[in-house]
Amino acid sequence: MAKIYPSIETIQRFRPSLTDGENTLVSFLIKSLDDTYEIFVQPFLNGDRPDIVLMRRDSGLMIFEVKDWNLCNFHLDKRKNWIINNAKVLSPIEQVLTYKENLYNLHIENLLEKNIKEPINWGLVNCALYFHKSSTKKLKNFILQNSNEKYEKFISHFDLLGYDALTEENLRSILTKRRLDRNSYFFDKKLYDSFKKFLQPPQHTLDQGIEIPYTPEQLKLSISENKEQKIKGVAGCGKSLVLARRSVNAHKRTQKRVLILTFNITLNNYIHDRISEIRENFDWINFYIINYHDFITTEMNNYGIKFEIPEDFETMNKEKKSTFMEKNWYSNEKLFEVVKDRIQKYDGIFIDEVQDYKIQWLRIIKKYFLISNGEYVLFGDEKQNIYKQEMDADKKPRTNVLGKWNQELSKTFRLSNKAAKVAEEFQRFYFSKKYDIDTIEIPFKSQYEEKFIYKNIEKHNLDEIFNFIKEESEKIKAHPNDICVLAETIETLKELDSFIRHSSFQKTQTMFETKEVDIKLYFDYKIETKNEVLKEGIKIFNSNINDLILSLCYWKYLNYAPTQSNFQKLLSKSKLDINEYRIWREKLDKIKVKELSKEQNNIYESKIDLIRKNKKRNFRMNPGFVKLSTIHSFKGWEVKNLFIIIENHKHNDFITPELIYTAITRCRFNLFVLNLGNKDYHSFFNTLVIN
Repeated sequence: MAKIYPSIETIQRFRPSLTDGENTLVSFLIKSLDDTYEIFVQPFLNGDRPDIVLMRRDSGLMIFEVKDWNLCNFHLDKRKNWIINNAKVLSPIEQVLTYKENLYNLHIENLLEKNIKEPINWGLVNCALYFHKSSTKKLKNFILQNSNEKYEKFISHFDLLGYDALTEENLRSILTKRRLDRNSYFFDKKLYDSFKKFLQPPQHTLDQGIEIPYTPEQLKLSISENKEQKIKGVAGCGKSLVLARRSVNAHKRTQKRVLILTFNITLNNYIHDRISEIRENFDWINFYIINYHDFITTEMNNYGIKFEIPEDFETMNKEKKSTFMEKNWYSNEKLFEVVKDRIQKYDGIFIDEVQDYKIQWLRIIKKYFLISNGEYVLFGDEKQNIYKQEMDADKKPRTNVLGKWNQELSKTFRLSNKAAKVAEEFQRFYFSKKYDIDTIEIPFKSQYEEKFIYKNIEKHNLDEIFNFIKEESEKIKAHPNDICVLAETIETLKELDSFIRHSSFQKTQTMFETKEVDIKLYFDYKIETKNEVLKEGIKIFNSNINDLILSLCYWKYLNYAPTQSNFQKLLSKSKLDINEYRIWREKLDKIKVKELSKEQNNIYESKIDLIRKNKKRNFRMNPGFVKLSTIHSFKGWEVKNLFIIIENHKHNDFITPELIYTAITRCRFNLFVLNLGNKDYHSFFNTLVIN
């Protein structure tokens, strides 16, 4: 008999209860499968709520979407939209495919990059539709009506089941076809553990927390009660600490799930870690932590909201797509109107970094997802308004909560004395006419020797940047885990990341794609892969395309050569002697590069965006490596030793004072500012004296 999570007793208490179709399929799977299979019923996958997930250790997964629909009430239009009563509803095929895509793109760490490198990984997660009120033949005929060869090939990757398909013989056939009855080399223990932890999050126990010395102000603001409130405070004052404590208190008070919204994807894990520190017993499933845009997209999929998109949507560039989605989805205050009576509402909603939010987003959240007179608390700091959102007349973020901001959090527990002084002086220099200036109180004396160092270099020189970081880190004897490098653009960081890894063989953690993965995608879409040089290169590297790409990165696209000792290691790894390598490099220069078509470029950009999103979703603070991030993505986090790279662009509107201030206030102790010739900020930092 298969294992089931949660227990049958818990499932029977579900509200709303399982449908007839869900109950029937669950009972069938339990009886038909042995205990090597695990069944997860309505798992809460940080917002995604698939009906049933079947998993087998060493094999893979299958996601079931169950419908108790009568197909007589539906028809398909020419674009395969599902129509009922002249209205479009989300196709169950799209719905279950989205659950699968999110596992790869968002939820499971490193799975997306694994799939890009080896596409066979896509087959580890399978999809199935079960229609409880239809025969299998009728369901297939309905879905495949007026289909073309391309669509039939697409749907062949889905298993379509009617009520007559629930036989042990048919189930064995499906499991064999999807390779779920045998071991897979790709679905290893590490990947299985990642899925298991995500499908069945562990309970947090009292002894997993730590003693947190809350201030009286923090404790007062952590009390949960049914009220609306907006809280601000200086950088590092513990706003996220208060948010975490108050959300736990809200769950304890209501015994219900709370919703915690961020703007930055990376803040999800930061808040998760702050909640984890609290000494209380609770189930992690009761804390829904997600950024705004993913929340809206996920809820649209969960409630089957189908929004018409223009036929040329896939060929639009990123900016046009973003504008369309912002207008029609994320800022559409009537988006959930048709399903408002079915929406699961929350007794408590907490929003961090509210200065990043548009007023329309706040209205959508409060109108559709908060119970009447529920707890609704906003946290923000207008000086970190890096996305230039609209401010109120009082120079504070514009919100949908009436009354004054609570401003009791005036002491910083993050910034050291020197970093705090830099932040204060920066405020006075750039914000005196724009915002109210914070006086940052420091309630403790640092036990560490603090440093603030400013260096200006005129050129973008990787060697000089790397040497500065290396030398200053060695002087303070910093562990790599306690170092973070921030910059405004990913391109600068990507070059530096590759330089660090290949010139010093240090591991790093980033919130963006590595240069190697970027080159892999570049090759997929831009290099003439039939070129004889590539054929020869693949042959030389024993058909190992990854080694080939790594070598190409070194010589042609990274624009620098490794040191002599590292070069010898590269040669050893590549199984080439130096003369063979020189000959091959000469041939490499003859590789033809073609221009990307508009469609290819959109695909390339979308894959890069997915990788970045996945990296941000799975970013953790203590991997043991140097971290590199954009300032935008690191907002909300903190690090002991911080290196800020101020870039020099022709249009410096992107590098706003709010952005630099946000970067400065990520520092806990030692602050290093490296200016690549930006005159706008050199005038301030060059004359700044911090004792």
